[in-house]
Amino acid sequence: MNAPMIGRGTSRSRLSFLLLLCVGAVGVGVAGAGTLFHTELDVAETAAGVAPALDNRGIIDHLNVVINLYRRLTAGNLFLGQPSDAVYEANAVNLAGQVVQLAFQSAEAQAAMMPSSASSEGPPPAGGISRSRLESMLQENDKRKQAIAARIDAINQELSGRLTGAAARRAGALMQERDALQGELDLNNASRTAIEQLLRFADADGAAEAKGLEGNVARLKRSVPELANGEKPKTAAKTPGASAAPGNSAGLIGETAYLYDLWREMEELKSLQNQAAMASASAVALLAPMRAAMHDTLEQGQALAAEAGSPAPSATPAKAGAATLPAVSRQQFDALAARFKQISTVTVPANQEILLLDQCGSNLQQWRDSIGRQSGRALRSVLFHVAFIVLAMSVVLLLSELWRRFTVSYVRDVRRRRQFMLLRRVAVAFSVGLVVILGFVSEFSSLATFAGFITAGLAVGLQTVLLSVAAYFFLVGKWGVRVGDRISISGVTGDVVDVGLLRIYLMELAGTGIDIYPTGRIVVFANSVLFQPTPLFKQLPGAFYAWHELTLLLAPGADCKPLEKKVLSAIQGIFAEYRAEMEREHKTLERQLDVPLQAPAPFARLQAADVGLEYIVRYPVGLRQVAEVDEKVTRTILEILAGDPELKAIVSGTPKIAAAVKN
Repeated sequence: MNAPMIGRGTSRSRLSFLLLLCVGAVGVGVAGAGTLFHTELDVAETAAGVAPALDNRGIIDHLNVVINLYRRLTAGNLFLGQPSDAVYEANAVNLAGQVVQLAFQSAEAQAAMMPSSASSEGPPPAGGISRSRLESMLQENDKRKQAIAARIDAINQELSGRLTGAAARRAGALMQERDALQGELDLNNASRTAIEQLLRFADADGAAEAKGLEGNVARLKRSVPELANGEKPKTAAKTPGASAAPGNSAGLIGETAYLYDLWREMEELKSLQNQAAMASASAVALLAPMRAAMHDTLEQGQALAAEAGSPAPSATPAKAGAATLPAVSRQQFDALAARFKQISTVTVPANQEILLLDQCGSNLQQWRDSIGRQSGRALRSVLFHVAFIVLAMSVVLLLSELWRRFTVSYVRDVRRRRQFMLLRRVAVAFSVGLVVILGFVSEFSSLATFAGFITAGLAVGLQTVLLSVAAYFFLVGKWGVRVGDRISISGVTGDVVDVGLLRIYLMELAGTGIDIYPTGRIVVFANSVLFQPTPLFKQLPGAFYAWHELTLLLAPGADCKPLEKKVLSAIQGIFAEYRAEMEREHKTLERQLDVPLQAPAPFARLQAADVGLEYIVRYPVGLRQVAEVDEKVTRTILEILAGDPELKAIVSGTPKIAAAVKN
């Protein structure tokens, strides 16, 4: 919006100066003595013009704003998501560098327009001594040094000759004088060094301080050394962790981080736009007095042209009358031309700066629009990933629920139902973990490497735990262990209380071979004991019984047939009380094994032993009725022997009942 105004002002100024020169050429003949006297009074006022009201503080603030804008654009912190962003960044940095250069040109020109009293002050006294005093002290020091050096040379020449008589007696005094002069020379050199340091400090640190606006502008310019040295503006190197546009394999985490970077960059670009607009507004405010001064200068030129009493002639008459132009009128026109040139040194770079700031703001807006489109695509991608994760989770949960319902409806066995439920939990946990990994993780190669190291470490550190988990699936298999089973493992016999993923719990049983009872203690084994050399003994399903044997030692030479028939019949009568239960379990066992087996029943045999002839009767007994059945057998045998003395004579010793198989 300012470029047309500059063009109109420039054309108007050129036309006005042509008119002024023409009016001065043709107005020589009509200018009388009174006009000459009046013109002499106005020369100084015309040369000085109307001094513009310069805002020193505003100039410095404006420089700070444009430098801050330049620094933010060249800091290298801006996000580059697409290749086109690098083009926008390069344009913004280039425009910001030109803006800073033009701002300093305008500020330096305004500082030059300040009155000399505002910037002609010397630097503040260094340590209470003025600069002129330091320079005079340095001159005196040099003069004294030369005099001392000349005197020392004279003494050395005198001492170098052959000394005889009185000269030989003066040699000692000359040497003492030379030593004193040498010490004075060293002191003089030390004081000179101190004075030079004070002068250098005054030149480096205090010279610019004493120049008011001009000094402040110079200091600010030194803060941008790359522009002061004529270097091309460039951005700082990007940090290694700078985000880039995610690829097709990026997960939800990577895309969310990318979307956040885009939103943050849009806010940063908006802040840069506001700062560019602020810099443009401050430049317009600073340019207003300059434009007013230029307008006043043009009006003064028009007034001088009107005072000459003639309109502006063509160029040829102007050249013809230039030699007859009065001196005072020429000075007025020269003063106006110099003033116009001085003001233009401020307004031209300032208007160019405003134009470049507008271009910079437009470039930032285009960059922001581009990032806005990128953020829209990134947001859609994030929403798609979220929808994918939600859908996948829903499918997993739906399948889990269907699995549960089918298991409850069609699996009647409680043990197998529990196994299916456990397998369901494992499958659901694995599926959920897989969905989470595929949905959130973006770097699968890094994940695979990391998972490999983690797996190796877990395999070594959790060897027992992994073996226990693997053994669990063997324990819950077809011939595995379930609650209520009686097992023997590592020398411990007990009833299974619980089978966990890592441990198995037994209710300990103790006692004699035929009388086993709970001890009230729980024995805990890790499932990994299944892979140890120690065997595990377990009753088969449907064979929940044990074999006991009654042993009778026979007397030598006795007829044992009556005893055999009577004892075996008595035990078979006891077995008949629970035969139905035994046969039912036996049929269950045959169905499970799909192999024909002989049904358990009492049987007897006669065998020779080291102690003599033994009559043994083996009979099955349920594990839950061991003590009850054995007691009945014992009482029945005792009654038989007590009721028949002949049978009692056949038996030698006390009858014994023991388990056919230990535990």
